[in-house]
Amino acid sequence: MTPMSRRAMVASLGAAAAGVALRPGRADASGAVPTAQPGGRPELSAAPLGALPTAVLSHRLNAIDFRAEASSVDWTATPGALVVANTATVSASFHPRAGDQLLSVAVHLTTLSASSTVRLVATDLTGVSTVLAEGTFSGLLSPTTVTLQVPNAPYHADPETTGYTVQVTLALGVTLHGATITTFSRATSLVLVDPLRVWDSRTAQGALLFPGATAGGRIRSGDLKGFTVDSFVPRASYGLLLNVTLDQTVGAGYLTFYAENPDDPTPPTFSSINWYAAGQIVANLVVTQMAGEADVAIACGGGGNTHYVVDLLGYWV
Repeated sequence: MTPMSRRAMVASLGAAAAGVALRPGRADASGAVPTAQPGGRPELSAAPLGALPTAVLSHRLNAIDFRAEASSVDWTATPGALVVANTATVSASFHPRAGDQLLSVAVHLTTLSASSTVRLVATDLTGVSTVLAEGTFSGLLSPTTVTLQVPNAPYHADPETTGYTVQVTLALGVTLHGATITTFSRATSLVLVDPLRVWDSRTAQGALLFPGATAGGRIRSGDLKGFTVDSFVPRASYGLLLNVTLDQTVGAGYLTFYAENPDDPTPPTFSSINWYAAGQIVANLVVTQMAGEADVAIACGGGGNTHYVVDLLGYWV
């Protein structure tokens, strides 16, 4: 497994000068600086299971996460939707934590008059696949959510030996909007690691984890950049604990660390770290979620620009 995630690799191929920037775009370029807040986590609905605290969690798969299983398939990805020109099967992987109990898969689609088959599949290291849940739906004339319960639940996930995918067979005229996998999970724990420097914009290399990256340099108001810690933390992690340091600041501004949502490219309206004058050195602990394959997005706003250093201190599982 290479360190560069799929999402970051696609972005770097599209804009080599931007290195591992997730995508080009604009953040808030106004002079307003939002109040600093920590990054959010999924809402947890606490529920007891014996003496072990657990929670019901949802793993969201966006339409852009699905890929056609045959390269010759003519398919179109648009914000919030995936459409194929001919009948095809598309799939997206998700990453439960060890011991998570898989409860259900909900697929968001519009089928018109055609039928669509939905499967929740587990594949072991030898390539043998087991269908955990399957159903066929048709005649849904508007965007609708269909839900499959995993039979004989609880099914305990083992991500060390098994990969998990949602497969959807799309007929002509079927539009896929995404999917949600619901799990029953143990309590969240913070795993501390030896500090690992992820990024240092003061170097030409920039992304210290990936020697081939050339994305050093300041982040400026309106920039959207990002990095991945794929292969360094489990993809099933809920979030990261980072230490972010700003150096050689210009003007005033803020950085926001967040999990990018392909269906809504607008950065969230909070800041992770602020600066208020030129020549400052500012540090802050930052909590952020991850998207896709352990990707983190960074937005800069407020009018200024700065060098920034990102150190990984731990992750939540």
